[in-house]
Amino acid sequence: MFCNFIKSFPALFFETMKLFLKLCGRVQGVFLRSMIREKTQELNLNGWVKNCYDGTVELEAEGERKDLEKLILWLRRNPGYSRIDKIDIDWQVEEKGYKGFEIVY
Repeated sequence: MFCNFIKSFPALFFETMKLFLKLCGRVQGVFLRSMIREKTQELNLNGWVKNCYDGTVELEAEGERKDLEKLILWLRRNPGYSRIDKIDIDWQVEEKGYKGFEIVY
């Protein structure tokens, strides 16, 4: 719990942020990437999402901190047929300037 707070600490001070997430559980083969793309477009976030060889899903999103927090809360509700057992969260101040949100293959 304390480690998650330390990783999230920069998010307390900046309005626009970059967020890197690694999702573990039943996250592949359940249309999660498509749902994430739709949700990020709804929240006006930019970045990418991809399946990883180890069975996880990774995503990087940029935008308003409050919208990134909404994305995390939405993921914690296990959208669709997914079952997200663990979310690794890494807040970063440096943005890459993505345009739009895409599924990376």
